[in-house]
Amino acid sequence: MAIPHQRTKTPELRLLPKHHAYLDAVHRFQFLKPEHFQILFGGALNARTLRLDLKKLNAARLLNRARKNKDEEYTYFPPSIREKSPLMLDHTNEITWVQVLLATDAAQHNLEMMALERRPSRIKFEAVMKNRDGIMKSRRCIPDLFAAVRNTAKPVGQDMSCIFWEITNAKPGQHFRKENDIVQKCEAYNAYFDSGNFVDRLQKEFHIVCRNFRVVITFPTELRAQNFIQILKQRNVAYPGRFWITWKEAYRANLYGPIFLSPKDNSLHSICD
Repeated sequence: MAIPHQRTKTPELRLLPKHHAYLDAVHRFQFLKPEHFQILFGGALNARTLRLDLKKLNAARLLNRARKNKDEEYTYFPPSIREKSPLMLDHTNEITWVQVLLATDAAQHNLEMMALERRPSRIKFEAVMKNRDGIMKSRRCIPDLFAAVRNTAKPVGQDMSCIFWEITNAKPGQHFRKENDIVQKCEAYNAYFDSGNFVDRLQKEFHIVCRNFRVVITFPTELRAQNFIQILKQRNVAYPGRFWITWKEAYRANLYGPIFLSPKDNSLHSICD
C-alpha cells in the first residue's frame, strides 16, 4: 500500500528584533552575504550566530539564498526574487559591495544618501540613439545601481550629485567585446541626458531635483580602467566629464577618496568634490 504524501510544514520562527533588522537590511540592499551584514551592523555580530539566524530565516521562507559552490558563503535575498543564477553571483555581490560602502561611509564625509537603488523597475531607462548600423533605435538600459548624494557642506542648488554605477566583471578573453558594449552604454547615457527625461523620472521615482548625472564605471584592475579611459578618448565619446572610471582595489579601500579617473582631464576625482 502506497504511503500518502505528507506536506512538509514550514518551520515557525518567533521573530526577534535582530531578525527584523536582518530582513530590513535585505529588503533595502536586495542581496547580502554574511560579510555584508557584518559591515552594516558594525562588525559586532558573532559570525556563527549570524549564520544560524540567516539559516532559520531561510528555513522559514522569509529569505532565499544561493551560492556558487559549497565552499562559498550564501548570498541571501528576498523571497520575492525567486531565482538567482549562481553564475551571476560574482557580479551581484560586487554591486552589493559598492552599495554597502556608499551607505556606511557617507555620513563621515558630510554626505546624506538621498537614494540608493538597484531595483531595475526603478532605475531602468530608454534612450533613442544610433545603433552600430547608424540607424536610430530605442535602447533599453538597466544600470547596476543608482545613488543620489547630498553634500551638506555645499550651498543649496550645488549640493546634489546623482550617479549611475556600472560594475564590470568581464573575464580574461572577453575584454574587447565587453568594453565595446560599455562604450555603447556610455552613448546611451548621453542620449538619456539629451532627452531630458532623466529630470522628470528622478522627480517621479525619488522626489529629487537634479539636472545632471555622472556615470561611474568600475573595472577589476587598474590596467583595465586605464585602458578604458584611452578607448573613450579614441572614440571621442561626448560629455567626457560625465564618466568616471575606477577599479576594484581602489573603491574597496576608499570609495569616497580621490579614486576616479576621467577622459576629460588628468585629475583624480572624488564623490565629495
